[in-house]
Amino acid sequence: MSSEELKTNVKRTVRLDRGAGGEVTLSKHFHAPGIGRLRDGIRARSEARALAEAARRGLPVPEVLGLERNGASWTLRLQWIPHARTLDEVTGGLDVPATQHPPGSRTRAHRLARAIGSLLASIEASGLQHPDPHAQNVLVDGADKLWLVDLARSRFARPSAAGFERTLVLACARFRDLSPRLFRALVFRAYLRARSASFPAPDPASVERRAMEKQREDVARRVRVWRRNSSLTTVAQGPPRTVRAVEVGDGPAPGWRTRRVECSRTEADGIWAHLARARMHRLPAARPRRLALSPPYFVEFDVPDREHGGPAEGACEALRGALAARGLRLDGAPLEAPDGTALIPPMGRLLPLETR
Repeated sequence: MSSEELKTNVKRTVRLDRGAGGEVTLSKHFHAPGIGRLRDGIRARSEARALAEAARRGLPVPEVLGLERNGASWTLRLQWIPHARTLDEVTGGLDVPATQHPPGSRTRAHRLARAIGSLLASIEASGLQHPDPHAQNVLVDGADKLWLVDLARSRFARPSAAGFERTLVLACARFRDLSPRLFRALVFRAYLRARSASFPAPDPASVERRAMEKQREDVARRVRVWRRNSSLTTVAQGPPRTVRAVEVGDGPAPGWRTRRVECSRTEADGIWAHLARARMHRLPAARPRRLALSPPYFVEFDVPDREHGGPAEGACEALRGALAARGLRLDGAPLEAPDGTALIPPMGRLLPLETR
């Protein structure tokens, strides 16, 4: 058997396993450090039970093929979904202007919206309550069928209007930066057509408003991820001890330069958190590169190589629209990217839209 590591963190490693006979499976290895290892078995068994119950209730989930203990760790073996991509990868281009859509993509967008709406109706009917529903927990296979994955910490309860609306708000909060409002409206319309529940459906305007508020709260909280080892950042022990953003690579892209600001810890942390927040909102911004976590304190970020008179009004209007869609406004003058895009500056601030 050969294995290919797909992703890993301090608590779990996901591998693609290929058997001698050509069979392909997915394995999740639970290996938390220290005393956290005592909960590995609980997490593995809980996810296996949730997947089995989801399948029993008619939800599209990968089949559980086995659960075993390997010394101090646990392994959950699952059906492999071939040619699958995460929903956030598939919907990444849906906000491209219509004139730039490749042939057939608008048809696929409608088909995908119907599939998501039907999946939401199935989740509502099943009573599934997921603590962190987001687009990376949904796979889209080669036939555009949707699959729910990673049901860790999920549970099932009697279906109710309040319970499902909470799930819908959480899902919408994580999906707003990945999709235009029109696409979400298509999804909601498809959900209303597919649902069979007897209780009233959530109000779409209320869901959008609550999701926007939840999105801002979640991003502000998750900025802390940018200070530790994660899929986004890596920590070097130094001295000084630094954290580096993975996405920027080893050097700036053509048309960009790296700027370093030596300042107090509070100032460096503020600039880093501001830029990380913009990136997590998927907003065009100066690119955070490195932050010193110990003295001497500094922050590095990539900015456009040449200073211009500022972005054109059309670019600024596009940035204001993207900010407004997230319930935000910019305090500060935007920068101009090499391609003319308006960028959030490193010394600016993102404020709630209602703040005056």
